[in-house]
Amino acid sequence: MAIKITGPIGGGAGGATTLGGLSDVTISGVANGEIIQYNSTSGDWENGTLTGQLTYKGTFNATTGTPSLLNALQGDFYVIGTAGTIYGQTWAVGDHLLINEDMGGSITNSKIDKIDNTDQVTSVNGRTGAVTGLLENVVEDTTPQLGGNLDVNGNSIVSASAGNIAITPDTTGSIVLDGLSWPQADGSADQVLKTNGAGQLSFTDPTSGLQDVVDDTTPQLGGNLDVNGQSIVSVSAGNIAITPDTTGSIVLDGLNWPQADGSADQVLKTNGAGQLSFVDQTSGLQDVVDDTTPQLGGNLDVNGQSIVSASAGNIAITPDTTGSIVLDGQNWPQADGTTGQYLSTNGSGQLSWVTAAGASRPTVYSVSANTTIGADAAIGSGELERIYIVDTTSAVTMTLPQITGNVGNGYKLNIKRDGGNTATITPNAADNIDGGTDGASITLDVDKASFTLVCDGTNWQII
Repeated sequence: MAIKITGPIGGGAGGATTLGGLSDVTISGVANGEIIQYNSTSGDWENGTLTGQLTYKGTFNATTGTPSLLNALQGDFYVIGTAGTIYGQTWAVGDHLLINEDMGGSITNSKIDKIDNTDQVTSVNGRTGAVTGLLENVVEDTTPQLGGNLDVNGNSIVSASAGNIAITPDTTGSIVLDGLSWPQADGSADQVLKTNGAGQLSFTDPTSGLQDVVDDTTPQLGGNLDVNGQSIVSVSAGNIAITPDTTGSIVLDGLNWPQADGSADQVLKTNGAGQLSFVDQTSGLQDVVDDTTPQLGGNLDVNGQSIVSASAGNIAITPDTTGSIVLDGQNWPQADGTTGQYLSTNGSGQLSWVTAAGASRPTVYSVSANTTIGADAAIGSGELERIYIVDTTSAVTMTLPQITGNVGNGYKLNIKRDGGNTATITPNAADNIDGGTDGASITLDVDKASFTLVCDGTNWQII
């Protein structure tokens, strides 16, 4: 039912301030939300509802769903204050929630419209939501174009998988790097880049400047010299001179070297602050001989040299207590043996003195003065060789034992002279030497360093 006002508002009501006070207005059956509005066609005031009008209701929490929309009316709208997902949609802060139809006590999703925040767009390249850039990846644009200068923002343009980075201007365009226009085509082999002084580079044959550093007879560095993994070397056994000017110093890896040579046998000393100087050595060894209790800190490398003594001195190697001398893996006995013993190995590197087993071993004698070799008793068959070592600086006279019986070549004397200038050999009794006169002796000069005497049953022979 319509409410119709047949006269001016307030007529007959005498200053009424409510609809109930208007005597000429019928208000029965008025629906919730209706208002009095003027109808220009009929010229009457009538009750009716608002159409196309919005009523701001405040902020809405899309997480908790507050305030309640159960009794929301068409035209009510809210601004999303807390983002969330509700009523079948995902809401961002700033979105608008609009009621397009009265709820009437029951919330229906279709009665709710969503208007995205005006700072967002509906779709860009198939994507929705807040726009932070037109593309998530430039690679998605197969024909990209810059709309302004590209700011690398402190980053670099790099390639992946060892790929090239190609910059190709169209037709007659040039590559311009930092104001320099590069040539539009490659040059010939060994040509160099040349500028015209106005920003245009071109390839040209080198007509001036250095082909090699050697061409500069007064070279100067314009920056630190990077050896780039190489070395500074000379040819033809030439020296490499580094000569600072006047009071300058050579600085190698932070150490200032002396500006002049020192005296003979001086050594370099640091002050702990990078300055080296020549000083007399006040500590440490000048020579190994200065160490009266030397100890090796590692294996002694003879470096192709030998261990020698001076003034005919012995070279003693004396292990401590139960230690052994080990020469090339062979452990020598820790004490001397007895006369006539010889060295024997156990096959595992241990040498020892042993007594000759049987009559096949020679007897070793050492003589240093006038000596009778063997006993004066007659030598019979079955005697074996004996070795005599003569160690003296004087002349030596030897008396040989007498031969009796036929001993063939079964008796032999191997004599080695380590000193002396002569050796006089005289057979005992009437035995001959080399078929000479019975009892005659022979004298060997110093050139005969060693000799062997063999008896044949009648004579002594020198072989």
